[in-house]
Amino acid sequence: MEHDNRVNVERLKEEVIQEYGVNPERDDLPHDVRRWVELIHEYLGLEELTVIWLKDQTADADISGKFKAVVGLRPIAYIRRLRVEWTKKLFQNGFKNRWEVSITVGYRHRSSMTMAFKEETGISSAEFIRNLKKIT
Repeated sequence: MEHDNRVNVERLKEEVIQEYGVNPERDDLPHDVRRWVELIHEYLGLEELTVIWLKDQTADADISGKFKAVVGLRPIAYIRRLRVEWTKKLFQNGFKNRWEVSITVGYRHRSSMTMAFKEETGISSAEFIRNLKKIT
């Protein structure tokens, strides 16, 4: 991607985190959950971002249950939601190549992004793009 596109990609990621993410400064976040939220936000586009990766980075035990109790979603579902919302923003802002978008948001394979997108939104990414074309 060109420099301007990378800047736009990061800006859109930050918008998604602001709109759909958990504020890591919330008073009710335990330290370990706060750290996981911060890592998720920082490394959202990293395909290695998994619960195992989070545990390795923090030396925390698996806090998935605690994370869900505080955030409302298990860590993997939280990651998926942010990635899908980021994908939608990229499509809405003119990014058309679904393979490139899937890599950008942290999916190794376009099929993984497509499946997550459909599970999260109820429609395929191709249908989402077609609907955008109808609007414009």
